[in-house]
Amino acid sequence: LAAAASAGLVEAYMALGPTFVKLGQLIASSPGMFPAPLADACLRTLSDVPPFPAAQALEIVEDDLGAAADQVFATFDPAPLSAASIAQVHACVLADGREAVLKIQRPNIADRMNRDLRIMYRIARLVDRTRTGHLLNAPGVVEDLHQVTNEELNFALEAHRQTQFRDHIGDFGDNAWITAPEVHWDHCGPRVICMERLFGTPMDRFAEVRARGIDGELVLRRGLKVWMEAALVHGPFHGDVHAGNIWVLDDGRAAYLDFGIMGELPALHRDAVRAGQYTVMIDGDYT
Repeated sequence: LAAAASAGLVEAYMALGPTFVKLGQLIASSPGMFPAPLADACLRTLSDVPPFPAAQALEIVEDDLGAAADQVFATFDPAPLSAASIAQVHACVLADGREAVLKIQRPNIADRMNRDLRIMYRIARLVDRTRTGHLLNAPGVVEDLHQVTNEELNFALEAHRQTQFRDHIGDFGDNAWITAPEVHWDHCGPRVICMERLFGTPMDRFAEVRARGIDGELVLRRGLKVWMEAALVHGPFHGDVHAGNIWVLDDGRAAYLDFGIMGELPALHRDAVRAGQYTVMIDGDYT
């Protein structure tokens, strides 16, 4: 019964649109905070979102770049590679022959999502007035969702953070087995991010990874090292680490993808966590 109710709720999220899909993604990414049947059902929202028409996507690209598509691209694939709550991804070949992908925002997504968030906040405040509802801190959940969503809608911020993360990977002369897509800034706009195209397999396709003879644990260790260096040394770190956002590439490297959600610890917190890690792993001096 719980599984059926959860599946029905996720269908409702899909029908209500991107803001509620984003809520489903929040639930799927925080399984310890929600009932297991609901968290499991919400996994659909991470990868099974209906796309919007390719003609609209191309219109947004042309408007942002201020040029006709055939002037900028040698080819543009109308079939999206993936679709999510805020944007979808199309493959293309740039005029100079480089293979790339375009992350394109859904039409009018900012107005729609902020309108929905205002409605959700009013509902959350009503829920918060009940004894049981107050324990959920529903207004706080919606406030966090508002912040994360509007950061994701800022594609200039996302492209900047992606570039920062990528540029810092090799700071210590290692981490050669981990990468992230290079942003092609001259083909970006307020609603479009253009980046190099990477070819590989998502980490959660376990059979494919095993068939290629890949040591999945080694890949995860390498990826975790890069993530910890970002969080504890460089600053901006990937805040949406799930298997669909970590790929094992055809050349054997692994790549972080999708930098819409990122975090950054204050300097004092970074120092404290670094000190704690050193104590646990190196000197054992807990004083």
